[in-house]
Amino acid sequence: MKIHLRRQSQLHPSIANSLINWGTKIQNERGYFTSKNLDRHEEGMFFFAFMSQWQLKLLKENGDLVCLDSTHKTCVDGTNHHCYLYTLVARCRITGKGKPLTWMITNSQAQYPIL
Repeated sequence: MKIHLRRQSQLHPSIANSLINWGTKIQNERGYFTSKNLDRHEEGMFFFAFMSQWQLKLLKENGDLVCLDSTHKTCVDGTNHHCYLYTLVARCRITGKGKPLTWMITNSQAQYPIL
């Protein structure tokens, strides 16, 4: 199962190239992404954030109050450092439930990726 999931999630053996490929795929599906190498803070540190069209619409409609959730050890980077998934969530005005606005993956718990 782990091998199957890795094949589905990694679009290239190198994490940097895999994220570039994911960014291209997301843009081709009319989504948005941004990524940054944060070596100036710590060697190998990065972040990759992405959202879809429906999430952008939700952000515009419900983005006046948001919460940030972090899920630790969701995957590992190319050097076997744990990665963290951040989710920006807003309360939907219609349903009252939390809805994800965007996601970010980083290999650091430091403040720099989320600033």
